[in-house]
Amino acid sequence: THVTALIDTRMSKRALRARLGLGNDAHLAKVLDLPVEQVAGWPEEGALPALPQITKLLGIEERAPAAAAPHDPDADRIVSVDAA
Repeated sequence: THVTALIDTRMSKRALRARLGLGNDAHLAKVLDLPVEQVAGWPEEGALPALPQITKLLGIEERAPAAAAPHDPDADRIVSVDAA
């Protein structure tokens, strides 16, 4: 949690490597569990892509959609006793 507090979502790849104490793209790829070629293709000073591995490292967790309430197929067929 200490590392994620130091990381900004607009951080560049170079700044992220410096904050994590990583020497090159291969180490960053290992931490993110991504191919080295993919990480090497990112610009040094551009914003990081919004990949799930990066957002998780940055502490930005996506919330799962709320489960829909169960649908009762007989809800509209049941009538009150007065109508019967």
